[in-house]
Amino acid sequence: MAPCKYRGAINIGFQPSITIGVLFANGLNYIFSKFIKGGWGWRFNLSCAMFSALVVTIGSIFLS
Repeated sequence: MAPCKYRGAINIGFQPSITIGVLFANGLNYIFSKFIKGGWGWRFNLSCAMFSALVVTIGSIFLS
């Protein structure tokens, strides 16, 4: 869907996006595991993943 002259730049930007996403997810996992006691950390971590998946799903609906 990208124009020809921007396709390479968008493709190259994919790897840093994935890397930043993994770093952000690990940071949230660390924060939730250290500061939320009583076994609730994984629930908050899973809800953050669900929220980001919902954003991607809604965004993909508007792409087509």
